[in-house]
Amino acid sequence: MEYINNFISYMPSCPQELLDIVGSAKMWPLFVSVHYLLVAISMRSRTGSQEHAIKHPFASWFVCVTSCFAGQLLMNIMLGRPIIQIYQSAPDLLLASFIWYLIFFSPFDIAYELAKVKFVKATLLVLKEIHRVHSVKGGVNVAASIYSGNPFIIVLVGTIRGSGSSLLLHPFDALIRGDHVTTNEVLKPGFTTKHALFSAALFVLQQNGFMDVSENALIFLIFVVASITQVLLFLTKISDPYLKLEKLFCSVLLSGPNEVHEVKKKKD
Repeated sequence: MEYINNFISYMPSCPQELLDIVGSAKMWPLFVSVHYLLVAISMRSRTGSQEHAIKHPFASWFVCVTSCFAGQLLMNIMLGRPIIQIYQSAPDLLLASFIWYLIFFSPFDIAYELAKVKFVKATLLVLKEIHRVHSVKGGVNVAASIYSGNPFIIVLVGTIRGSGSSLLLHPFDALIRGDHVTTNEVLKPGFTTKHALFSAALFVLQQNGFMDVSENALIFLIFVVASITQVLLFLTKISDPYLKLEKLFCSVLLSGPNEVHEVKKKKD
């Protein structure tokens, strides 16, 4: 943790006002709209999605809107809360429905074509990371208020709250459409899920006094790292930066003991 604390302490060029803006940003309506847009764009990018929406508009709408609330949905399931609560906010429901209609049925398909422009998509990805880090923090806070002595549950809930759409959208869409599930975020998590897990762990450490850093500074650090990485992943051919850590972890803790055992057997 000392490296992270030192990194944050050497941010003199980052004024406190900026940390406060990112750390206390209101999610409604801008960042919530960006989140809904990216969910709808991700769903629309699947082969045959528009044709399916034309033939089965209710099914398409239901999948898209539910996936917009996926983090809250999965968190409610884990914490034993009513699932139906995700639909109780009329403004959120109307906004998600409007964005679904815009992405799938706007005149001349202008909304979807505009969203595919690289500069526009990169901007959306950056803004989304502000929404994600606040979602992770919200999940951590909710779980900590119920299971304060269990960091595993807190980190798990924070991860799911921040990356729920990635976990639910494609399997749910494939289920409704009767297609074969080709992607599984649980078996092959992407950068967003891994970073949500890492972010949740950092929030738990910060809240328990293991990191001498303010919450706003931690939020800003997580946002900067995630937004830069997301843009690079989108615009360049770099691989997921967490893959190297995974390979190191697997080689040391999973493959390492077997290799040592095999070496000993050969010597004997």
